[in-house]
Amino acid sequence: MIYIVLDTLLYLCLAILTASFIIPVIPADKIPSIHIPKRVQLITIAGVMFLSFAPLLQIVLMYAGDFGFWTIFKSVLTSFEVGEAWIITALLCVTLFLTVLLSKQDNNEIVTFMGLFFSLLLILSFSWASHATSYAGELGFVAQSAHVLAISVWVGLLLVVGWWARDNANMMAFLKWFHPLAVTCVIVTIVAGFALMSSLDLNSTDIYIQSWVIPYGQALLIKHILFVPLLTFAFINGYLMRRRLEQDATFKPFSWMRVESLIILLIFSVTATLGQESPPHNIDMVISTEGPSNLFWLVYNGYIEPNMMLSLGWSGMSLGLGVFALICLGGMIAGFIRRFPALFSLGFGLAFVVTGYMALMFSVQ
Repeated sequence: MIYIVLDTLLYLCLAILTASFIIPVIPADKIPSIHIPKRVQLITIAGVMFLSFAPLLQIVLMYAGDFGFWTIFKSVLTSFEVGEAWIITALLCVTLFLTVLLSKQDNNEIVTFMGLFFSLLLILSFSWASHATSYAGELGFVAQSAHVLAISVWVGLLLVVGWWARDNANMMAFLKWFHPLAVTCVIVTIVAGFALMSSLDLNSTDIYIQSWVIPYGQALLIKHILFVPLLTFAFINGYLMRRRLEQDATFKPFSWMRVESLIILLIFSVTATLGQESPPHNIDMVISTEGPSNLFWLVYNGYIEPNMMLSLGWSGMSLGLGVFALICLGGMIAGFIRRFPALFSLGFGLAFVVTGYMALMFSVQ
């Protein structure tokens, strides 16, 4: 559990760090007034360095009892890709940390462009040490890099504007360029996600459904379901928000951006969970050695064994839950239109995740 929390915070630090160096490049009349304290940049840089050490530490602790802590530590640090990637990450972070710390002027152009370049290198280093690269080589590296970069840009800007903007001046100008950028990042994320699924042999609907038996498949399914309310919030904060601001220029959209960031935090958590589970290269072997997912076991009303074949067969219960899930999506949009608090739509979004998941699980045969 601790490693899931650490990985979640790592994704968060990467996103905020990347956006903190993008903001100064944007013309002042195209974005609300934002001041990101230097300490936030320093904390996120240090966070990336120390949090990215967690996978290396996990391997060391796993084998320290057999080989000795320092022996296995030196071996992992110098012989494993995760160790080599962390050395690069640490060097980048120390250099960037000192550059930001010693800079006497906020939004210094040299520091900003250096920060952008180093943020990209950190994302590449992170992707190099990922499971996708280990299992799929160059394809996994490219897909993972594109996935993390798109998420960091989209989510990072959303987080920074949602939590650090001082007022809603220039919000219309911001949405005019941010919404198309967000759509582009979503498309890149989806394409990269399909490439990653293909690299893990989840390139057909049948195999995807089979993977639900194991923890990795369950986490992947929940992540995909979470993307639906996330995209709904993106529609609200992009298209509908622009219409609202045209009618009422004093309306402050920050609470809506913040609840969208909470959904993103959940997605980060599920993504971190994926990194801790065995990928579905051989589902039968995972079931035999590690057993099925506890969550699947609680919901599935049947016998679980290796070589079992699952399919979807809709019942009255699953269809009813599916309809209720769609009503929850409508409730998210209706909450914004009716000017209810943003937490109202967040509640409907979480209800969609639960009912949508149960609808799919009750349809498994």
